[in-house]
Amino acid sequence: MALQQSANIPFEQLPYQCFQEARKILQADRKEKLRQIEIERAKIARLKAADLGNLTEQQRQNKLLPMQKHLEKLKIWADFNDPIVKRNFEDGKGIYLSVSQ
Repeated sequence: MALQQSANIPFEQLPYQCFQEARKILQADRKEKLRQIEIERAKIARLKAADLGNLTEQQRQNKLLPMQKHLEKLKIWADFNDPIVKRNFEDGKGIYLSVSQ
């Protein structure tokens, strides 16, 4: 509805103050999630590269699995409240996760 009343203004630039304030909060949350993603990726990389020492390969895998699951959740959470992702989904364009690699 808002798009129909706003003469060809891109969705993310709609001139409604409440919408823009909400986007700022969501962007800050997304930025924090992206930071957490990078931290988690670094932890996983260190664990994969580390000398096993007194760990067995199975023990390493047992530590890696929850870390990788958490990383996948963070990727989803980063885009969860993104209005562009929601709009694409509602418009039938599928789900677009911008942090996936």
